[in-house]
Amino acid sequence: MNDKEAIALASRGKQPDQAAIRRLHRIGAVVVDDITTLDSPGQVLIVTAITEKGQRMLAPEDCQ
Repeated sequence: MNDKEAIALASRGKQPDQAAIRRLHRIGAVVVDDITTLDSPGQVLIVTAITEKGQRMLAPEDCQ
């Protein structure tokens, strides 16, 4: 999944895969929450918001 697909998915309220979330967070396109629990196999992040930079990555048709 590339970054544009991942940000479009997040804009529709769905969660991209963990690698995509980490990439988007690293480049400043999304805000994340860490929801890791003791039962998690590793760190688990969820997208909580799309930043202005992330919004600029979206094509107009992705915002529907």
